[in-house]
Amino acid sequence: WRAALYNHGSPYLDWQDEWVYNFQGGSSGGYKFRRDGTGDKIPIQVPGDGMFAPMVWGDWVYYVQSNYTALKRVRTDGAVVETLVEVSDKREITGFIRQGDRLFYSVVWLDPFGVVQFEYWAYTPATGQDERLPVSGNFNLMCIPVGDWFFNPFNFCAYSFEHGEVSIVRLRTEIEGSVAGEDWGDIRQQGYFPTYILGDKLYTPTGHCIDFSGERPRVYQAVSFSGSSIKTGTAFQVEFIDQATGRLAVTLYDESDIYPVSMRWYSEKSGWGEALPKALMRHSKYQTYQTSGDGRVFTTRKDDVWFSCKM
Repeated sequence: WRAALYNHGSPYLDWQDEWVYNFQGGSSGGYKFRRDGTGDKIPIQVPGDGMFAPMVWGDWVYYVQSNYTALKRVRTDGAVVETLVEVSDKREITGFIRQGDRLFYSVVWLDPFGVVQFEYWAYTPATGQDERLPVSGNFNLMCIPVGDWFFNPFNFCAYSFEHGEVSIVRLRTEIEGSVAGEDWGDIRQQGYFPTYILGDKLYTPTGHCIDFSGERPRVYQAVSFSGSSIKTGTAFQVEFIDQATGRLAVTLYDESDIYPVSMRWYSEKSGWGEALPKALMRHSKYQTYQTSGDGRVFTTRKDDVWFSCKM
């Protein structure tokens, strides 16, 4: 899921074991470096046909060729490039997702009447089997898998092969009123969306949770000032979540709603907790945070240098 969250921006960052991988997108190349910061950056030559939506898995970086006609992979040492799937007849691969031991991908084309058509396929790298799925839909898999759903952060809809399409904006509007959907456009400008996925739950920068555990997604406000010393109406933004505890890291702003004052832990069960290190304080609305699962969080400085901090 991590790659699905972050592989549509530039630069792209992912990690596996002791290595962090960084690609600038297109054919501009990339590099890897050790997560503990020791050693030098090791260049990885991106194939000349370009790279879109790369994902590190095992000894390979999987990606869609930049003209969307092939699903490929390059070894993490850059030594070997392989073509896994190719499409033709003016078709395009519009996205792929890893689930279990398979890569699910979508193919789109225009029929003779000019109507967009979709197909869904599953490729198994271990066996080379490429299987068309007996399902229909009208969405591409440039999405985020949450449980049995695929969430599209660009139009805020969720799709299920079994239950069809659900508009998250409409769900939230039903709960909070007609103005509830108006700030989704602002969320797009607050760095990458969403903040984090924990099990079947997806948390947004606005402190909402989209719960995909049922037959239909459920939206609710996860962050609350009720019963705390924090003034109701204080501007805030959820940054990331600690997998081990389920706590949200939340930036609190001053009365101008512009300047960050502190970053604090928040738990749906126990409320507001202690402050986090000031080194993590947000400096830009485009800053990203990524947790590693072993008690560290990665973020960027103003000079676009990545660093990590123990939580």
